[in-house]
Amino acid sequence: MDKETNELSQWKLRSVGACIRDGYRLYVGKFRKIFRTTWLAAVVYALFSGITTCLATSLSSFSSHTSLISQYLPLIMVVINTLAILTLMAVGGYLLKKRAGVSMKPFAFPIRYWGGAILVLLMVAFVTMSLILITELPAIVLLAAGMVSQAGAFQGDPTGMPDYMVWTNLVVFTLAGFIQAFILLSTLFPFYYLYGSARIQEKERTQISF
Repeated sequence: MDKETNELSQWKLRSVGACIRDGYRLYVGKFRKIFRTTWLAAVVYALFSGITTCLATSLSSFSSHTSLISQYLPLIMVVINTLAILTLMAVGGYLLKKRAGVSMKPFAFPIRYWGGAILVLLMVAFVTMSLILITELPAIVLLAAGMVSQAGAFQGDPTGMPDYMVWTNLVVFTLAGFIQAFILLSTLFPFYYLYGSARIQEKERTQISF
């Protein structure tokens, strides 16, 4: 009860823009503590992301364009990455609540606040995807080079790619995944303030009804 009262005392009514702004400010202000709390989860996510991406690239290069693997590999990767992201968010939210003192409840919104939640989700998704795209640029360059090399190999040309490219891809994809983990975790914080704003409004509605 004391913890809930303390959280309510820190929250206030905020607009959608203010929730996003203050959420990212809170994330930046507490980043050292967040990093110490969630770095292991970020490492696990990064390794998983790097390994699965390298495996997918290898499978696509060794399979023909008409094989079932080539047809369903993109869908499989989307499902795997989605599950990995959801797991990261769930574990990260739990760790932030237990160790960083930030209670994350991004989905506990009454129906009347779903409009604001969807708007925050869209705006945060735009920011997140833009940042992830920037971190993915080196990986995209390597992937494009590999695809060009594979296209030449299918026509009988030498690949022209050094043997250590597999390990280079793994390192680049893993580093990109590590950075992306913290970008993804930052999306929780605007919802933290949106949830707080909804709680304050519900409290005021209850007081007015009495």
